[in-house]
Amino acid sequence: MAGLLTAPPLVKMSTKRDLSPKQRQAIQSLLAGRTKSQTAAGVGVTRRTLSRWLADPTFRAALSAATDDALANAARRLAAALDDAVAVLAEVMSNKDARDPDRLRAAGLVIHRGLDLIQQKELIERIAALEAKINVPQEP
Repeated sequence: MAGLLTAPPLVKMSTKRDLSPKQRQAIQSLLAGRTKSQTAAGVGVTRRTLSRWLADPTFRAALSAATDDALANAARRLAAALDDAVAVLAEVMSNKDARDPDRLRAAGLVIHRGLDLIQQKELIERIAALEAKINVPQEP
């Protein structure tokens, strides 16, 4: 489970111009949650240089793409763990030897999250229907 929150591996970033190794290292540092000061010091540049990079559209685009990749990777990993998490909740909920507060909490989570998923699915379907009415191209 701890692996779900680890920094993603170095992401290849294709941009109009190549980023320097220090810029790629800075992107990875920022993705890992380090502050701008920590990132600048770790990369070996001044905070002002990092600020200039952050103002550069190419660097920002690469940071944005790397962030999107990291979020997509995390979402896939969470989705893969979802079945196991639901199984644990179901096990606790149905375990007659478990403490009543634990069973109630598990049942509440199953109900709450199940209803959330249903609502999200319905919203996605409604948005898709509205987009179809106004001819918005659908994603693959």
